[in-house]
Amino acid sequence: MLPRRRGAALQSAGSRERSGARRPHPVRRIAGFPVLQLRRQRFLREAAEQRPRRVRELHAVPQSRRGAGGRGRDGRGQRASLPRRAESRKRPRRDLPAGQHPHGGAPVIVCIGAFDGYHRGHFSLFRQAREMAARAHTEWKVVTFSPHPRYVLGGLKARLFTREDTAFLRRNFDIPEPLEIPFTREFASTEPRQFLDELRARLDVTGIVVGREFRFGRGRSGDGEFLTRYCAGHGLELALMPQLVMDDGIVVSSTRVRDMVQAGNVDQAAELLGYPWFLFSRVVSGERRGRAMGYPTANMLPDEKKLTPGEAVYAGAMWHEGRWWPAAVSVGRNPTFLVQGSLRIETHVIGFHGDLYGRRPLLAFLKRLRLMTRFSGRMSLMKQLALDCEETQRVFGASQPLLKVFHCLPSFD
Repeated sequence: MLPRRRGAALQSAGSRERSGARRPHPVRRIAGFPVLQLRRQRFLREAAEQRPRRVRELHAVPQSRRGAGGRGRDGRGQRASLPRRAESRKRPRRDLPAGQHPHGGAPVIVCIGAFDGYHRGHFSLFRQAREMAARAHTEWKVVTFSPHPRYVLGGLKARLFTREDTAFLRRNFDIPEPLEIPFTREFASTEPRQFLDELRARLDVTGIVVGREFRFGRGRSGDGEFLTRYCAGHGLELALMPQLVMDDGIVVSSTRVRDMVQAGNVDQAAELLGYPWFLFSRVVSGERRGRAMGYPTANMLPDEKKLTPGEAVYAGAMWHEGRWWPAAVSVGRNPTFLVQGSLRIETHVIGFHGDLYGRRPLLAFLKRLRLMTRFSGRMSLMKQLALDCEETQRVFGASQPLLKVFHCLPSFD
């Protein structure tokens, strides 16, 4: 005797039920759900657990038809619980396939540091990060802190470069937009491991590049030894870069550059930076003494948050109207005419006869010519100004290779 089809059996049972006969194998119901429906629901729930979390959220097993309270019961008498979206985001997933991240970002090499502008030592870090990213066919990113940690913790009153300056440098040296982490005294007490864990929760970090002298976290305990252990335990590539030393034995650092600029040694600072130290400043009206002597000047207001070079006369260059102009720059208090004046930056742009009022030109400092001197009269001052302009033009001509480093220059037209 051949076995009857299942559909036929159900049809026969249904016909007997309509005829009033008792069916031998009734389809029992539990809390309003047929057993077959509960089995299907349990099957879908188990299958969903095998999928990636993002897919599981999109295809969650529906709740009971009796409402959001979930009164439906499965075959074991347990309440059918559903995975909640909030719970799925408590911790980042680390078992995702390569190239995926909980926040959808691509794998990235991070270069971490407290950058006050960029110098040759920083450029060596960026080259290393770029090379690591190229080998891994991924991206690289700068991670820094804002404001500068030394500005918050003390010891730093004025920065080498403002945010505007740093953005200008990024355009010129093809540095990606940084991830700026707000720095506070509370943040300074963060444990190094917690900082890296939170960074990896935000970015899909596959490698880290730092200077060998870099320290971070509570008590500056995040050093090279800690980073080596952490990266080895999490499968991250690590590059600890040594400090860059110039041929004359000078170690490249932001502190050394800052000291040189304050002392007026801007040409030595340019050797460590790889480009001339510069500023953007708005031109304001002055007392027109220089114009009366045949040397009109553009008067600029110093930025309190940015470093000001030592009081002296400098050979410089100003970018305006699509070209560089030689510029004799006086940084001081105008001792010939004022006994106690405020600090001023007065620039005579050689060969330029236009109007700069209200503009924010780029002024690069090339070399200190002399210290500030109080002259006996206007004639002796004019003779010295003529010598200053002559020397400025000579320095300007010799500094063209250094100025060509800036190729993404602003337009003020």
